[in-house]
Amino acid sequence: MSKKKRNRHIKVTEMQSKDYSKYYLWIIKTGIVACLFLPLLIIPSHLYLMQVGRVIMFRIIIEIIAFFYILLIIKKPKYRPKWGIFEISISVFVLIFFITSITGVNFARSFWGTVDRMGGFFGFLHFWIYFVILISIFKTKKDWEKLFGISVFVAVISSFYAFGQSALFWRTILPWLETNNLYLYSFAEKFVTKENFITLNNWRPFGTIGNSGLFASYILFNLFFGLYLFFSKKKKFKKIIIFFLFSAVGGGILISGTRGAYLAVVGGLIIFTLLNTFFSSKKKVKVFTIGTLIVFVLLIGYVFSNKDSEFVKNNYVLTRLSSVSFGSGESRIWTWESSVQGLKNKTLLGYGPENYNVAFNRNFNPLHFKGYGFEAWYDRAHNIFFDIATTMGVIGLTSYLGIFIIIYLYLIKNRHRARENLPAFAMIFSLPVAYFVHNFFWFDDFSSYLMLFLFFAFVSTYFNEELKFVYNIEKGKNITESINNRLNLDVIKNLIINNKDIFLVLMGIFLIFTIYYANIKPWKFHKLTTTAVAAFEINAEDSFLWYKKAMESSTDLGKYEMYKHFGSYVVIYYDLKDSQNFQKRDEFKSNLKFSISEMEQAVSENDQDVRFYEILSALYNKYYRNFREIEYLEKAEVTLQKALELSPNRETIYHEYGQTMIFKKDYNKAIEFFQKGVELNSNVAVSHWYLGMAFINSGDLKNAKYEIEKAIELGYVYRNNINDILGITNIYIDIKDYAMLSSLYKDAIKLDPNNPQHYVSLAIVYKELGYKKLAKEMAEKAISLDESFSFEGQQFIESLN
Repeated sequence: MSKKKRNRHIKVTEMQSKDYSKYYLWIIKTGIVACLFLPLLIIPSHLYLMQVGRVIMFRIIIEIIAFFYILLIIKKPKYRPKWGIFEISISVFVLIFFITSITGVNFARSFWGTVDRMGGFFGFLHFWIYFVILISIFKTKKDWEKLFGISVFVAVISSFYAFGQSALFWRTILPWLETNNLYLYSFAEKFVTKENFITLNNWRPFGTIGNSGLFASYILFNLFFGLYLFFSKKKKFKKIIIFFLFSAVGGGILISGTRGAYLAVVGGLIIFTLLNTFFSSKKKVKVFTIGTLIVFVLLIGYVFSNKDSEFVKNNYVLTRLSSVSFGSGESRIWTWESSVQGLKNKTLLGYGPENYNVAFNRNFNPLHFKGYGFEAWYDRAHNIFFDIATTMGVIGLTSYLGIFIIIYLYLIKNRHRARENLPAFAMIFSLPVAYFVHNFFWFDDFSSYLMLFLFFAFVSTYFNEELKFVYNIEKGKNITESINNRLNLDVIKNLIINNKDIFLVLMGIFLIFTIYYANIKPWKFHKLTTTAVAAFEINAEDSFLWYKKAMESSTDLGKYEMYKHFGSYVVIYYDLKDSQNFQKRDEFKSNLKFSISEMEQAVSENDQDVRFYEILSALYNKYYRNFREIEYLEKAEVTLQKALELSPNRETIYHEYGQTMIFKKDYNKAIEFFQKGVELNSNVAVSHWYLGMAFINSGDLKNAKYEIEKAIELGYVYRNNINDILGITNIYIDIKDYAMLSSLYKDAIKLDPNNPQHYVSLAIVYKELGYKKLAKEMAEKAISLDESFSFEGQQFIESLN
């Protein structure tokens, strides 16, 4: 053997003798446990304080432990994952996720996702890595009992946080504390008066998740994990502890007020109970479960049959449960209809993950729109099946459902072995039912995905021989060995060992690059955007500076939200400011042009998103209103034409188009657009108001009066807007309705007390009504505010005599 080869052999032998596997393993397990605590992480300095921080932290943790996992499986082949048909089906779904991201309408959004949801392929890939590491490292029943125990413990903390948000809870507990413990009462009274903790009547507790429905989804998984632990433990002491944890988690679902979760719990528990009854060999267990099921069904029957009773009506939870109906979720049904229509256009591969909003807007149901300030921009179907079908097509939905079909085929095929681990068998069988029932009305987010892939990993391990439930171990081993052979892992292993330093350096560089550019940089970018949004509430001018700083550190993750929030806020801002009362006219013009240029960029990057077209057209109109440059009206018209192509049934586009036509003094065309808005949904007050104002501009005061009064009848609030008040005075001047005019000018004076013209107008109205004394007082007030009214004012006062 040559000296060179001998030295290389010695080097390889020395490297092989140093075994750091136990350290790698410790880091990986610690990272997984840390992930399970992430649903508790809240970052107040971010706009989506309960989402952004925990997702970015999850990605960083997964990237770090993936680094050590690669080192581990090179050294220890036993930690390499075993690939059966179930594991492959999950991997295929991840692959389809990526393919549909490429074929979708906006790859950047599909790949990176949006900040408010933190979805997208990049994030989803981390869940797949999380799954692979779980099935490779946690292989025994004891391992999974520990993981589920930690998860349930975290869910209990989140549930107690929800109790703190529940007004119902504190209304119950405070009187008891006042009677029994004044010290605790004093503390609790101060605690619950904080707005961040107490839930108002129209809110529902959301724990540490940020949304009551998503909170219920997260808790739902842990409810069944708790069931599994309860029936797995033999010692009564442990059963008692788990029962209290289980009860706390169940309480979290109850106070969430999520009716879909209630149905999910009912369905899942019935199946879990029946399976335990059918397969258990113990008579006591059968009697107990059958009795519990009967009592459970009777209680639910009582609630529904007595839903009009005072007992049910006065109980928040029972009221929510008894009001379950399709009628109570009609907006979801409209959304599902939009999904079906969208699926017809892109049947196979859909619009791409995170692009549901495009399908929704193309097939927008105008009944969604109730007026400005109401949510009419959906980015989810609120139904997992329609969500996946619309964004990933029939292929994606088939792949997704295939995962669960495989689970049930294995369970049914091996039902004769259920008694070997009945709690696991019952949990795996019942949990997907509860998950589907709940997600028939909801969708997945970070916390539910964290639990879903934890569940998938448990199923994978359960099908392995470690838990003595064999679906075809030899076949599974053959698949694994085949994959290992095809990848030539031993060859790769030797190649890495021989070039260890280079490999570690390259992996380290890649890890640092990914953590910084895919996580830390978006984190900073979003923090700047949050600061900019907050600045609008304090000093709008400072907000522009913060937005500019955010744009300088631009990143794909978060850019969509930055554009969305920036555009929405500047539209509101320019409604409050115009060149007539804005002291720094040049700065105002510069900021408006800057806003327009940014929205033009947003449109170019999101050319299928009608929301940006609508914002841009509003900014064009506002620029014309202030600076009268006709080219901006032409730009607004072109932008609105494109918006109508993308969403032909959205009323707000017709409203903006009508405004453009008014600026062009084409009143007949304006009436046509506003009339279309009314036809789409005749129950929207603001649509009638706009149409009425268009009739006023055209001189048709008769139709104007009808539309204005229809708007007021439907609840339009005009008395808080000086322009609305003055805009309709001509109607009542024409028909000489002085009582109404008196009311209008009084409201105008309340809003704008230093404008002498309002007092002049009211003085004239009082004269017509015969209130000479009041008319004289108003005329004198006008003169005191503006001496230029003196001559005409004195003549008016003399005319009263």
